[in-house]
Amino acid sequence: LLQNADVSSEIFDLTGRIISTVIQQNLNAGKPSFSWNANNGTSAEPGIYFYRMKAGEEVVTKKLILSK
Repeated sequence: LLQNADVSSEIFDLTGRIISTVIQQNLNAGKPSFSWNANNGTSAEPGIYFYRMKAGEEVVTKKLILSK
């Protein structure tokens, strides 16, 4: 992050349903890191998912593969 920003990151299944909110808070400038525990309340099955990260006005969506 180049400056302080409200950051949120969510995990979606292939149907577009939000299955987990990973982070939703204001973060200081720098290189934040966080992880998604797929067994923590979501019981996500192995497969293809998408994550969307919003930081200020910027939005990035990427594919991820969960394997167990």
